[in-house]
Amino acid sequence: GDVGCRCLYDDRMAASGSVPVLAVAGHLGAGKTTLLNHLLRNSRGVRIGALVNDFGAVNIDAMLIAGQVDAMASLSNGCICCAVDADEAADMLGKLAAVKPRLDLIVVEASGVAEPSALARTLATADDSRYHYAGLVLLVDAVEFARADLGHSVRVADLVVLNKADQVSADELACVTDKVREINPRVPVLPTEFGRVDPALL
Repeated sequence: GDVGCRCLYDDRMAASGSVPVLAVAGHLGAGKTTLLNHLLRNSRGVRIGALVNDFGAVNIDAMLIAGQVDAMASLSNGCICCAVDADEAADMLGKLAAVKPRLDLIVVEASGVAEPSALARTLATADDSRYHYAGLVLLVDAVEFARADLGHSVRVADLVVLNKADQVSADELACVTDKVREINPRVPVLPTEFGRVDPALL
């Protein structure tokens, strides 16, 4: 569909060795952690780094953790996961981007680090050749969309993931999609269940 037609980052940057960084935002309960867990467990050959606020919030099976040094843990599937606060974010992104073998993608969970638009600005203006801003993925709870104030976040999103699509009717899902498109006509919209997004798409 239209989601696959829109590249979230410049292929020339990827070729230069700069790692794409995606910000993942969404209201509490929308499914950010579920999406992150899905990506880490089902990477399908895509090497993913994750920048999160708290290791405890990401329910990584202890058997997956191969080793941990300071705020960084190496996972057996090649992924790296960091626990950071706002002051450490840029430094930790640099460390993730320098990991060998090279990561294909770094995902930053926006909650606790910054507001989505502020985080996007910070990433987009970062002066570090090792990584570059690849876009903002906004997770939207299809059930709670009407009650959530998401207008600004939808306007700056590069991809809207309509999570919990299985919990609403087809008509309700179409209504939510229409409302998203009223706010941001160009944004790709991806309905999903349990945060199941193909890592290759990101």
